[in-house]
Amino acid sequence: MRDEFRKPYGKLYTNPDDIKSQLKGKKVVCVGDVISANTLKAGIEPDIIVFDLKKHRKEVDGKTRRLLENFTGRIIKVENPSGMITKEFWEAVKNSLKSDEPVKIIVEGEEDLAVTPFIMEGDCDTVILYGLMDKGFVLVNINKDIKEKVRKLLERMN
Repeated sequence: MRDEFRKPYGKLYTNPDDIKSQLKGKKVVCVGDVISANTLKAGIEPDIIVFDLKKHRKEVDGKTRRLLENFTGRIIKVENPSGMITKEFWEAVKNSLKSDEPVKIIVEGEEDLAVTPFIMEGDCDTVILYGLMDKGFVLVNINKDIKEKVRKLLERMN
């Protein structure tokens, strides 16, 4: 099922400046170290960032680390192994989406499937940005069709 989870849930972009107008009035979630840092560098203030301080399973550079660590928000630390979504992580997603203040979820392990609970728990006023392995990043507008697609994938995982 790895190939199915690698397929983009939305449109692929390479420059955060190209999406600024699509983010107005939305709750913005960034999943991944590089997209979170690039979004912050572009002057976009996400509501939630999710990161593990790694890029391709190696430590991120100092500049990226500082950007992520300096993001002001409530901190939620969770453990989440690669290829899994723990109950603890899913609860962190739900709590972060309910928050009225910015949140940063720091993952010990991997955030590789983090988009999944955000799609399932987010409302249609939520936009998710996540990196796509050196190709750019994907913008996902949550709607009932994407929720149904992800629900079916989750059923197959169980």
